Amino acid sequence: MGAIKRRTVRIGTRKSRLALVQTNMVAEAIEAACPEVKCELVPLMTKGDKILKTSLVAFGGKGAFVEEFEQSILNGDIDLAVHSAKDMPMDLSDGLCIGAVLKREDPRDVFVTVKGRTPERSPRIIGTGSPRRQVQIMEHGDVECRLLRGNVDTRLEKLYQGEYDGIILAAAGLSRLGLFEDPRFSFEFLETENFIPAGGQGIIAVETKKGSDVLKILEKLNDKKAERALFAERKVLRLLGAGCTAAVGVYAKEENGTFRMDLMRETKGGVIRTKVSGAPENSMKLAELLVKQGTAGDIPAGKAYLVGAGPGNGGLITVKGQQTLKAAEVLVYDRLGSEELLSLVPEDCERIYVGKEAGHHIKKQSEINRILVEKALEGKRVIRLKGGDPFVFGRGGEEIQALTEAGIPYEVIPGVTSAIGALEAAGIPVTHRNIARDFHVFTGHISHEGGEGLSGDYSLYAKLPGTLIFLMGLSNLEEIVKRLIDGGKDGETPAAVVTDGTLSRMRVVRASLKDLPEAVRKAGLTPPGIIAVGEVCAFHFTSMVPGVLTGITVGVTGTEAVRGRIISRLSDEGAKTVRAGESLVVRESMERLDQAFADLSRYRWVIFTSRNAVRIFFDRMREKHVDIRKLGGLKFAVVGRGTGEYLESVGITPDFIPEEYTTKALADGLVKYLKENGETFGAKTAAANIAYSISSSENVCPCAESGKFLIPRAKQGSKVLTETLAEQGYAFDDIPIYDILVEQTELARLKTADYVTFESGSGVRGFFAGREAEAVSLFETVRPVCIGKVTAAVLAEYGVKNALTASDYTADGILEVLLTDRNEITR
Repeated sequence: MGAIKRRTVRIGTRKSRLALVQTNMVAEAIEAACPEVKCELVPLMTKGDKILKTSLVAFGGKGAFVEEFEQSILNGDIDLAVHSAKDMPMDLSDGLCIGAVLKREDPRDVFVTVKGRTPERSPRIIGTGSPRRQVQIMEHGDVECRLLRGNVDTRLEKLYQGEYDGIILAAAGLSRLGLFEDPRFSFEFLETENFIPAGGQGIIAVETKKGSDVLKILEKLNDKKAERALFAERKVLRLLGAGCTAAVGVYAKEENGTFRMDLMRETKGGVIRTKVSGAPENSMKLAELLVKQGTAGDIPAGKAYLVGAGPGNGGLITVKGQQTLKAAEVLVYDRLGSEELLSLVPEDCERIYVGKEAGHHIKKQSEINRILVEKALEGKRVIRLKGGDPFVFGRGGEEIQALTEAGIPYEVIPGVTSAIGALEAAGIPVTHRNIARDFHVFTGHISHEGGEGLSGDYSLYAKLPGTLIFLMGLSNLEEIVKRLIDGGKDGETPAAVVTDGTLSRMRVVRASLKDLPEAVRKAGLTPPGIIAVGEVCAFHFTSMVPGVLTGITVGVTGTEAVRGRIISRLSDEGAKTVRAGESLVVRESMERLDQAFADLSRYRWVIFTSRNAVRIFFDRMREKHVDIRKLGGLKFAVVGRGTGEYLESVGITPDFIPEEYTTKALADGLVKYLKENGETFGAKTAAANIAYSISSSENVCPCAESGKFLIPRAKQGSKVLTETLAEQGYAFDDIPIYDILVEQTELARLKTADYVTFESGSGVRGFFAGREAEAVSLFETVRPVCIGKVTAAVLAEYGVKNALTASDYTADGILEVLLTDRNEITR
């Protein structure tokens, strides 16, 4: 291999104590093996570190801890990344590899309890975020599994504080941190024969760039037995299409010249366990045999549909495409021009966003393929919704190959490609008699295979007749133009760039080919866009009238459902919308709601303060098989028209909606309504109940046991409602059934926006969390828009007091206040 040169190796690491310990282990091993090499640790923050209140399944799986490291290696910012092998996604980014696998430590899981504490709850509450662990622990007794996130120390502290009766952790991590010496806890090792670990558990893997000189160094650290076991385990997971959403355990062990593998996987027919053994040199064939045995007798696979969404405008999807969306059980979708298509899928459809934007990749193609296979193998109807047409640079063929290899039936539903549709919307016909008899479509991407530069022979492209169309090439416009002109294309040839084609915020720039880059630069057009070159670009076959908000950019925050409605209304009026932060709805424990369902006769009213509460309430009723007729004696109050309409969609008309759509108006109005109608059920003296608003931590009013209000709502729901009811002597059960987790967008993407909208106080707090000063400075140039006074009041807590406030707490209300502001600016 040659001598190793003196150098510094930069190693990326997460900031958690365990990550730092593991990275130091690798650094020390490198310096011990190669004294001429010095290691420098480079701390990085990953998406998985930022989002701690939901499971990995909900926001990207194991790749949530890896993506930032891979990008840093490719960028040359670091040389290596150190990972717990079980946390690595099945497919690494192009150009990267596993450079070394350290000797495997204890692969077992450990059941941790507080020493001397006898569980009083039945069933016992066990903390874990792993579907694999949940399935296996449920086989060992009557327990309830609850989400457990955070670093190892945080998890142990939650156990000690009594949030759980026991938690499950990896033995290797506890050992590396020296936590087996903690006298507060008891540790029960779960043997691998019965409690099969995750693939790669107990192994540290080092990731680097293919062809890197550090591979010479890493060769000295590599343990062949651990490498053989890891690669065999990863092959099993890849063949099963098993990401972190799957309950799959696989463990390979080499002992006395025999290579043995054990597999545990959950199917609709129950838990399947299989094992194989053979010679170590046949490890990969044994992995294939294990999968074959472990999938025998599985339920039939579902079916996948590759659906073209069209060029952007939601109305341009095919009728069959619409029908397919309405029957979706799983939706895997890209960044779409119009999010109104998402409203077509059923409410209970699982939605997985895998879109790609310039400079920001959510999922690699190999990960997308695996998701499609995994979900179809669960027997589900999987819709892959792609912008334009699936086969026009949409990589639909690669997805079909993956489905075919897994034996999954599929159907392709074509879509209108933006290569034609977007140009037509801009008034540019791709062909025209006597001017352009043909057209040619190319990718304007940088070639991945070639490393640097554009793919294709531009000297040939320049000589082609008709219209030349380049997709995904706006970032490379200058180079494309140069190559065409160098290849012989006349610099005076008419050309155009179209962005947001078919949408009301569409922008078009026309110029001669040689002047096109400068014209686009002056216009401020940004990717994605379509480049067209040819005589047809001189045509203006369009009669579209600009919308009132054309030229305005609005950042939109909120939950998917609300954000989609706002985006649809703003787009109709010509505004360009960008994601400003997504609020994720995460279920809380359903234990108290289930108790309420068990005796609904105790209640007289149900109060809903959001659409999310309505959805989760009735979803849980269906899950627990609660007969809807049990609601017959109840009355329903809702906070506003939108929530009321959603309640009506499940067949119930609300009995009370306040005139102003706020929690305070709901509380005051409902009390007034009850008094006017002589409803004094469950009331005690106001003095007896005021104490609730001062000291209660149980969210239960200490009033009568019958004739209560049932209030299923967000964990961070306003106290105004419950305090008002308590002061008036009304009894209630205030039950948190969901939490709102806000996933932040980089503020740099919003600096060119004119407005940013907020739908709730929790959305505001999530937007500012951890970056208050930077977020406040953003609103020196960007105007915030709030749904309601309560949301505006939360914004004011951060010192931002120039918010526009919608009086109608709907998407139409947001649109109305924006139109009013634009008219004011015009005047």
